[in-house]
Amino acid sequence: YYPTPLPDEDDERVAAWVYDALAQIAVQKPFSISNVRCLVDLYGREAVSTTLKRMLVLYEKGKISHPAGFMVVATRVHWVAAQARTGVPALTPRFRGEQRKVRRKGSQKKRANDAQFAL
Repeated sequence: YYPTPLPDEDDERVAAWVYDALAQIAVQKPFSISNVRCLVDLYGREAVSTTLKRMLVLYEKGKISHPAGFMVVATRVHWVAAQARTGVPALTPRFRGEQRKVRRKGSQKKRANDAQFAL
C-alpha cells in the first residue's frame, strides 16, 4: 500500500495529523500510517482534515465509540457530498485498507507440540 510518504507534503502532513490523533484517542488498535495515507490519497486532503476536526469535536462530547471507523465512513460521505456539489457523477471509491496480521493462539501451541514430537 503506502509504505513511503505521500508525494505531496501537505497530504503527508494531514496523514500524520490523523494518525497521531487516532493513536491518542483510539481504544482499539488505531490505523497504521499506511492506511491513513491510503485514506488521504483516496478521498483527498480536504475531506480527511474536515472529517478529523468533526470527529475530534464529537469524540470530546462522547458521541463516538469507534474513531477509526467513523473516519472512514464520514470521510467517504464528505467526499460523496463534494462530488454531488460539482454535478459530475462519479463512482465512490471504497477504502480497503491493509489488514493487520493476527496470530492465532492455537497455532503457537500447535507448533510447540509439533516440535516436541519431532525430536
